[in-house]
Amino acid sequence: PISSTIMIGDKNYDIFGAKANKITSAGAAWGYGSLNELADAGADFIFKTPHDLQDFLLHEKSEGIFSSLENMPSDFLP
Repeated sequence: PISSTIMIGDKNYDIFGAKANKITSAGAAWGYGSLNELADAGADFIFKTPHDLQDFLLHEKSEGIFSSLENMPSDFLP
């Protein structure tokens, strides 16, 4: 289901595509795009390293994906 889907990308058009399809978006700041580009595009989450992404996904798997965005560590929010 869409509610348990996350689009991960490293450029602004990846974030735009996720938004256009009503999918939660995450920016991979270690890729081609800059942190500012991802934030300006409106990424729901931005990860600085692949390890940060892994930690987030493993945490969400055990907690239920996107069950409580308000309780996410600020490290994962733009």
